[in-house]
Amino acid sequence: MKYIKLKYRGRSYHLSEDYADKLYLLAYFLLCDVTSSAANSIKWLNDPSVDYAAINFAFLEKEGDIIIIGRESAENEYEDIFEIKVNNLIEVLEKWKKLYKEKPKEIIITYDGQHVDLIGKD
Repeated sequence: MKYIKLKYRGRSYHLSEDYADKLYLLAYFLLCDVTSSAANSIKWLNDPSVDYAAINFAFLEKEGDIIIIGRESAENEYEDIFEIKVNNLIEVLEKWKKLYKEKPKEIIITYDGQHVDLIGKD
């Protein structure tokens, strides 16, 4: 299982351990683009009329039931991507919204090759 740990320092979360392959793209998307506004991302994911979004760090592209997350600033934006199912990303965003409000000392993002989960620890 791959994972990334985010630690709460001061007023925000920071990567603290292991980039775990391309899972860092999801972590930076949450840290830089979502922050406390997960509801906006969930709304976008549920809107069938929109299939692409470019934000601060990441771009998101819908392909069927898959979301491609890549770096907006990359020369070849499809060279370094992370793919996640739409339903799983919605679950992640719902957990992120809850955890971001609760502010645990650590958020661990885990990935078993098919499913992403978030766990808060104090």
